[in-house]
Amino acid sequence: MKNLILNLGFAPILVICSVSLVQAASYSGKSEAELKTTSDGAATMNVKNTNYQFDDFPYRFPGAGSFSTVILYEIKKELSLPVGGESDNADFTVTAYDPKNGKKLWTIQEKAFEFTPTRDYFVVRTSLGGDCKTSNRLFDKMTGKYLLSYSFAQAPTQMPIVLRAGAFEPNGFRFLAYRDNYWSCGKDGKFEDPSGQLTLAGVISYATPQKVIQKVALFYDAKAMGDPSDDPESIEMQYQDHVAKFLGSKGAQPYEFDFWWHKPNTPNKPNEVGDRIYSEINAKLVFGNYDSITIPIDNDRLVIKKAKLGKFFKKLVEIPEKDWDKF
Repeated sequence: MKNLILNLGFAPILVICSVSLVQAASYSGKSEAELKTTSDGAATMNVKNTNYQFDDFPYRFPGAGSFSTVILYEIKKELSLPVGGESDNADFTVTAYDPKNGKKLWTIQEKAFEFTPTRDYFVVRTSLGGDCKTSNRLFDKMTGKYLLSYSFAQAPTQMPIVLRAGAFEPNGFRFLAYRDNYWSCGKDGKFEDPSGQLTLAGVISYATPQKVIQKVALFYDAKAMGDPSDDPESIEMQYQDHVAKFLGSKGAQPYEFDFWWHKPNTPNKPNEVGDRIYSEINAKLVFGNYDSITIPIDNDRLVIKKAKLGKFFKKLVEIPEKDWDKF
């Protein structure tokens, strides 16, 4: 066996500058590339990268004004691929630090081709591609806690449907996400119809940037329609006469359902965002020209008992909290 190894960069270093009582921490990445060739001529490419990324985003703590928060990510990526292989998926280990004191905040390990912090929505995203389409996963930026997975991603942000009722605070946002079961991959789980008669089509998640509110399984009659095996063609959000139609990867606008103009009347707390704002909303998932479902959102919850199902989609079942991490 012949090995060719290339090393680039240096290990992280700490530099302290004592000019005008200023301290500065400096971080440097490292890269390693290796080509392994066996006696029969088979070759494997191995690449290891470590790099660092700052994430500067606005954050308003309760009772405080708006200000910027900074997180430092250490991103370790390891990719092993046979020569001629096509996958970009790699093993990621991402560790978040408070760069002011070097305190470790959290670590996540994911199989993905991309790790992306979102500036406005208080989450980080991983994306896994390949034969299983693209499966995205969201994590709380402040704690590293896993929230949800989805396959319906809205261009250009590659986020699920975002409901905005404010800014600079996590409670100002909600996510409505759909993950198609046919294309599920990675750590996504399975959920069976309690009656045993229907087949899982997908999972609908409703969450804030810090916690999951609900995850709901959508079932269809496989005997009547076969496997839908795709995301919705569109997701329409409606509040009174305000309608926004999201087309996923097929359309770049809109990318948010904005409720800033519909603030709740909270006495003595005019700047705080309340849960009541997420009421009297309808979410309509349109699957081509053959079916659709409509789910009301009221009191900040998906009201599945009042959902309108089509002729093929037969049932919505709330997934128990103990199983949320599987989806």
